[in-house]
Amino acid sequence: MTWDRFHFACRRQLRAPQADFADTLRYFRSDQDADLIGPPPSPKALPERIMARLAALPDEQRNRAIALYAQMDFTGAAPLPRKVLRSVAYLIILSLVFGGMTSVYALYVMPSIAPLFTDLGATPPGYGAFGLPTLPLLLTVAIAPIAGLTLYTLHRCCTLDLSDPGSGLIRVLPPFIRRRYANIVHLATYPVSLSPADNPLASRLDALAGEGIDLADELPRMIQHQWTGFAQGAQRYLNVLLAAAAVIILLTISFYVSSAYAPLFIMESLV
Repeated sequence: MTWDRFHFACRRQLRAPQADFADTLRYFRSDQDADLIGPPPSPKALPERIMARLAALPDEQRNRAIALYAQMDFTGAAPLPRKVLRSVAYLIILSLVFGGMTSVYALYVMPSIAPLFTDLGATPPGYGAFGLPTLPLLLTVAIAPIAGLTLYTLHRCCTLDLSDPGSGLIRVLPPFIRRRYANIVHLATYPVSLSPADNPLASRLDALAGEGIDLADELPRMIQHQWTGFAQGAQRYLNVLLAAAAVIILLTISFYVSSAYAPLFIMESLV
């Protein structure tokens, strides 16, 4: 609903171009009519960034940009396909299963077999100085932050809360996904770009406009195309994470099985 409020605010200003834009900005950032057109965006959201840029533009350039935004519709661009959402849910389930399996083993299984190692004068294989399972712990520390940050960043991208495509958070995503998101941001901010240096796509879009292309009609389609590529890239990357999570779980299971049978192997070697 963030874009609904943004487009409505632009149309509201367009109907009274001589009105003070500060009033439109206050309206956009307030909760007024939130039940009808959605709540105001977060301070770091892309629509808020565009509104702030509009406020800084000269009146003539601002009116042109508002007229362009008023004709666009970005509302249907952002949601990820269900396939990607299912992958996210599956990755979360795998993480919970992994955490539960590790907890059960550490709290119940290992304490029951630890005396066997003590009686045999041996140390549980794969356990560190603090009695913690070294391999599962290292694997958890390695994969959990990556998976968590990836899911969080994808969510922030889909809600367009990351207005800076070069921000530190988005760097957890692979380059082919970051490029798609950067294109989305550059396309959406084109009407408020001050110079080609301010927007890498500005020169190309200016050339298209010079050829008579109606950017009010084409920009949303371009953004939708980039969102499709973004979703496909996210799906590929999530598939890699899912495969990594599956391998980690298999390695952990093999570790637990070998630890459970280790006393038998030790006793056999002593016989």
